Order: sequence, then C-alpha cells, then structure tokens
Amino acid sequence: MNTNQQRQHTPWPKLEFGQILTGEKLVDNVDYRDNLKAIYAIEAIGGEMEGSGLYTSAHDKKSGLDCHQSHL
Repeated sequence: MNTNQQRQHTPWPKLEFGQILTGEKLVDNVDYRDNLKAIYAIEAIGGEMEGSGLYTSAHDKKSGLDCHQSHL
C-alpha cells in the first residue's frame, strides 16, 4: 500500500474545542477530576499539566518587564 492509499484508509483525528482542566497535578483520578468539574461548573473535554507552569513563567516575566518599564 503506498502513502496516498494509506492516508485514505487512516481515520483522521477528531478535532474538538472546549475547556480543559490544568494544574500542577495529573488529573487521572476520576473522583478528583469530577470534583474539579463540579467546583468550576465546566464540562471539560480533557486535561493537561504543563500549561500552568508556562502561564506562571510568562506571568513572572511580564511582571519583571512592567517593573523595568516603570523605571525608564
């Protein structure tokens, strides 16, 4: 089977849009996940654990830039 034939027979991934749970812990415990969904009243479609670190890092750098600009 050549590449084109293989592409035609391979199902494409389903693209979904929605909210995701994020944090410093892996959300693989069903009770923990359901508790978070209830607290924030969301219907999450997934979860990840790197985004909060990226946000924190970017937020810290922005704060440093704001401080630097105020002294110019």
